[in-house]
Amino acid sequence: ICKPESGSRHSPCLAYVGVTSQRNSTFTLLYSVDESTAPTRLRDAVALAVAQPTAGDYKYYSFAVGDAAAGEGASPGEPVLSPFTISVRPSSGDPDVYVLGPVPSSALDSGLRPDRNKTCDGFVAGGQPEADCYTHRSTGSAGELVSITPDASECWSASNSSCVYIIGVYSFSPTQYTITASSDEATELLFPNTASLNILRGETHKKYRFRVSADERLRVLLTPFAGNPDLSARFG
Repeated sequence: ICKPESGSRHSPCLAYVGVTSQRNSTFTLLYSVDESTAPTRLRDAVALAVAQPTAGDYKYYSFAVGDAAAGEGASPGEPVLSPFTISVRPSSGDPDVYVLGPVPSSALDSGLRPDRNKTCDGFVAGGQPEADCYTHRSTGSAGELVSITPDASECWSASNSSCVYIIGVYSFSPTQYTITASSDEATELLFPNTASLNILRGETHKKYRFRVSADERLRVLLTPFAGNPDLSARFG
């Protein structure tokens, strides 16, 4: 039912729904997707707000790096890979993060389905990242952060022509959170009063952006938990 406008077959399309009532009405509106469909694709440095109201539930996402992120028609040759960080910032509850990858790009076409009886040895067809099957994880109680440096020898091989990572977020308790996957080269969009949790590797820098009006007073606060990061800013 979805015909993406862009060249990539994994690009989302926009759906519209309308609600009409001839009397005063009170209602809720919810949409969901079939669990057999591909995981939600994360765009580089674009935050996604999510609610998982049921404890013990998983939600799945995918993030592509290098040529895989460029979609179909990407130029062949030596891949350009950038380290990236997966950040999950809860506003309530306790989410945990499990990552499996890199996985074959065909996984995005066929969809991922739970298989509780599988053994986890890297990626297996039909598998999903979960508490007993992952390549990276973060299970703290005050926000999750996973830093990954892709390996070209794993991403571009005879059986795996792209570099895609599958992310599973487990709701240890009912939770609301914001998830962001951001490569080191991307400029991340900040939101007011919402802290961005990140890892900065030595001798590197990370850029951010946010919207501000000419008559607004603002404060930019950098809080280091480790290391000695420096802050610079430009307006206009």
